[in-house]
Formats: sequence, C-alpha cells, structure tokens
Amino acid sequence: MLDETYLRPSQISYFQVAAQRFGATRSAREAILEGAGVGATEIDDPQTEISFSQLMRIIDNMSRLYGEGWFLDAPELWAAASFRPLGVAAITAPNLGTAVEVVVQHISTGMSQQRLSFLRQSSVSVLRHTVATATSEGEHKFFAFAILLGLSTIFEGVLGAEKSALSYEFIWSEPTYGADLAKALGGPIRWGGAVNAMIIPQPLLQTRSPLADPALHWAVVESLMEAKRRPMAAGVKDRIERLLSRADSPRVPFDETARALGLSRRTLTRRLVEEGVGYRELVDAELQARARRLLDGGLLTHDAIAERLGFAEATSFNRACRRWFRAPPQPAPANGDKIGAMRASHPASIWLGSRAA
Repeated sequence: MLDETYLRPSQISYFQVAAQRFGATRSAREAILEGAGVGATEIDDPQTEISFSQLMRIIDNMSRLYGEGWFLDAPELWAAASFRPLGVAAITAPNLGTAVEVVVQHISTGMSQQRLSFLRQSSVSVLRHTVATATSEGEHKFFAFAILLGLSTIFEGVLGAEKSALSYEFIWSEPTYGADLAKALGGPIRWGGAVNAMIIPQPLLQTRSPLADPALHWAVVESLMEAKRRPMAAGVKDRIERLLSRADSPRVPFDETARALGLSRRTLTRRLVEEGVGYRELVDAELQARARRLLDGGLLTHDAIAERLGFAEATSFNRACRRWFRAPPQPAPANGDKIGAMRASHPASIWLGSRAA
C-alpha cells in the first residue's frame, strides 16, 4: 500500500543548485531539463514542484551530459544546508544517536521516495538507505551516494574529526570515481556489499553535539512532524492539470501520467474518482485552454492550430470548437487587426476573461 509521502511533489531547489553550476547558458539548461516537463525559467522559481519521475529524468540528463559522478563536482548538493530543516534538527540534537533517529524518521519529508532504516548491533550500527520505488541503476547510485554524502556532512557537525571513524558499504562494484567518493565521504568504502549503508561504531552514538540546542531542536522537529501530518497542498487533479499544462502536448497517455505521479494505474483511477473528475475531462480542458489561447492570439490558421493540438484532421478540431465554444474556429486574418477581426466573428465565450454564458 502506497503511503501519502509517495504522492508529495518534490521541491526543485535541489536541482536549482545543479542548474546554477552546470547550466551557465540557456542551451545547457535546456539540455539538463530535456524531457522533464520543466521550463528553463521555471527552475529559478523556488515554488516550482516536480514529481519524482521528473526528478529522475533530470538525474539521467545530468549523468548523460556530465558523467555518472557529476554530483561530486557540486558539493552544494550534499552540503548540510541542502537538507534544510532536517539538517538543522540533526545538528542541534543532543547527540549523534538522536540525530540519526531524527533523519531516519523524517528523511521522506521533502525528499520523496528516500528511506532510511537504523539497526543497532553490538559493536556497530547500520544506517541503511533504500529508494521506495523502482529506479535505474544510475538513478539508484545517485540517490544512495548523494544521501549518504549529505548525512556524512551533517554528522560531521556533531562528530568533528571523529567523522573519519564512519565507514560505508555499497552494493555495486567500485566506479571510476570511487576514490573521489571515498574522499568526499571521509571514510573507507566496501564495494560489492549487501546493502547501501553508513556503518557507525556504537560508541560514537553517544557523542554530544557541540551545536546542541534543545529549544531549537524540538521546534524544528515539531515543524517536520507537522509537515508529515499536513495534507498535500495539491490533490491529484491539480497535479495532473499542472503536468498537462507543462507538457509539450496535453495528450499525455494515462499510464505515463500515472508513472509521473508515482502511482499505479488503479490507484490513479481511484483517486480521480474520489475527486469527481475523469482523466479525459482534464486532457480535454487543457486542449480547450490551449485552443482558446491560440485563437485569441489570432496568428495561426485553424489548420495550424489543429495540427499543434494533435488533431488528426481539421474537421475534428472544428467539431471540438463547436463543443467548446459553440462556434467553429475562424482562419487568422491576413492583415490588420487580427484579434479585433476574430472577436467580431466569434462569440464572446471564446475570449479569455469573457463572462458570456
């Protein structure tokens, strides 16, 4: 059964750092964002949200463009600050043991699909990382390496020089950048292991944090708990509308939309029923909105608009416009006041902002 955190959209701030470092030109940014459904200007907006599927597409693009170990050239990505409230809660905890418990409990808040488990053993404790959904090997490596790099940076604030006592285990054979990764982690790595994990000597868990602040710690922990309890800001309907509006074509197959939202086909169908809307209805609404904007612009012929909107024939677009606007589309005027001419030949209901029934 999928839990609610599975549906939470991810903040794009994590990759705004990557875009700033690697996307110096517009063409570079477009290459980084290719196929992700995010515009080159949207990535600068801190309010932009992306699905886990979009996040994975950006990771794939970065690896294709800059090599699998690209994240090692962007330490801002795994700095303690990149974990935002979670990092603050960890370093203000009374000791390392409490810091570990906090990150295990709250890692999925704001970091969709990331999971941690903590196993205490007699001499060492194992902080294991997993991803809650299917990923490619390259995507899985990125998440495992980046998350454990970030945690090692956070825990350095508690441990100081004792951070070198931490060690790591990964399930893959050593990559070409393995030595650089070990240097960034600050401890030895065992490759070809059974899990992806940080190995913590048991005595280190009692290490007191020099930045311990009980009042601040609990204030931040409470905010993390509230964020976990809080309902999603947007329902499935709103998220589909946003996804369709950003797509090159609103005719996105249902299964592709389900994958982008991190849902099974059955779960997405059920959630749409719960919200009282059908998927075809949402696609049709986006087609209508785009048709309205293109007609309002008055720059394209109705055949060109039909082609842009994916209608197989202009007659199909004609029928859709009659259904949407109670009138067929008119060809763009050859010259003069195009919008004025179109207003004269279309009912007011076609035009943006119109209050006509």
